[in-house]
Amino acid sequence: MRIRGSQPGTPVTPTRPNASERVKEGGSPAAKSELVELSSLARMLTDARAPEAIDAGRVEAIRARIADGSFEIDAQKIADRMLAEEVE
Repeated sequence: MRIRGSQPGTPVTPTRPNASERVKEGGSPAAKSELVELSSLARMLTDARAPEAIDAGRVEAIRARIADGSFEIDAQKIADRMLAEEVE
């Protein structure tokens, strides 16, 4: 794929100054802040990373089953859950 309109080695001109440039100009990054809103999916991912969301006991039990060779993967169950998430 070729992007037209610029030649290799052509400098890119920013459309707006970044935070460090605004500070140099006398403004603070907080003074010219922008509102950012997370989607519900982003919030779920953030919540999933929280330490309390991890069941350490379950992790250790699975780790032990993997180590002793008794852990089995049910591909059909995984596929069903993946499809169910897509439907939601």
